[in-house]
Amino acid sequence: MRSTTSNAITRASGAAGAQYTFELSAGATGGLDDPYLVLLDAQGNQLEVDDDTGVGLDSLLTYTVPAAGTYYLAAMDYDDGTGSYQIAAYLRIVTRGTAGNDSLGGT
Repeated sequence: MRSTTSNAITRASGAAGAQYTFELSAGATGGLDDPYLVLLDAQGNQLEVDDDTGVGLDSLLTYTVPAAGTYYLAAMDYDDGTGSYQIAAYLRIVTRGTAGNDSLGGT
C-alpha cells in the first residue's frame, strides 16, 4: 500500500493467535521524515505504537492478535510532516517448541 497523505488509516482483519509484523517506511522521494505507526482495535483503542524500531527512523511493529476481528493501522509522521510512505504486512509463522535438551551433529 502506498499513500501520500499525512495521516491515513488502513483496515486489516486478524485471525486469533496469529502474529503479524507491520512495517511503515518513508517513500523513496518526498517521504515522511519520521514514520510513526499506531495499531488500533475495532473500537479505536490504541493497542501498540512504534516510532523507530525499523531501519533508520522507520516503524516496525509485531503484534499477536488475541481475538479474530478488524484492526486498524494509523500511518503518520511523528511530528506534523507530510509525505509518501509504504506499509508492508507480514504473517509470521511461529512454531512453539517443547522443553528439553538440544543436540547438533555434523561433519
